[in-house]
Amino acid sequence: MPRHAILTSRRACIVGLASCFWPVTAMAQAPPRAPFVIAGHAVPGGQRMHVDLPVAASASDPATTVPVTVFHGAHPGQVLAITTGVHGYEFAPILAAQALLDRIDPSTLRGTVVLVRLAHVEAFEQRVPYVNPYDRKNLNRTFPGRADGTQTERIAWASAPRSWHAATCTSKSTAATAPSGSRRSRASMAASWPQVRTCQRASMTLRRINSG
Repeated sequence: MPRHAILTSRRACIVGLASCFWPVTAMAQAPPRAPFVIAGHAVPGGQRMHVDLPVAASASDPATTVPVTVFHGAHPGQVLAITTGVHGYEFAPILAAQALLDRIDPSTLRGTVVLVRLAHVEAFEQRVPYVNPYDRKNLNRTFPGRADGTQTERIAWASAPRSWHAATCTSKSTAATAPSGSRRSRASMAASWPQVRTCQRASMTLRRINSG
């Protein structure tokens, strides 16, 4: 076979192999995820971002913020919102949220986690256990709130996951407010048990999402 014919045949083989492997390479290079948008901030896929949700002032009470951390996974999946610190005295869930910051890796996460680290900053800072120090309302009974309401209602409105399309989990520690074994303690545990089960189901859902 002439030399030019051999070279032509080799080129044809190389082109053929490249055309065979090109689709596999193109499929492996998946496009990056669309950013997760919250309060005007865009969180890229595979990254974490701290965001302060603004709560504007009104004529009767001051402005405040709701600190949130968004873990926008590198892979598509569902959205889970975890809320802590609805009451100012619930220190255990607030500390758990801080510990959780280093345990979620967005580079390997499927889906998105929106972690509300402290929903009721004013009650926490002023050491008011159950109600808002300005309007004396209970945030836990105010959701979904109002954009033009009192401070508690505005906090609920800002932190309610209406636009996140998220499954929600509120972490609470109500039983810690009464002595162990007391009637009030048992009643608090019974009242919070549906929330505990909701959190457990949300956690299992997140594990299933991450396991693919």
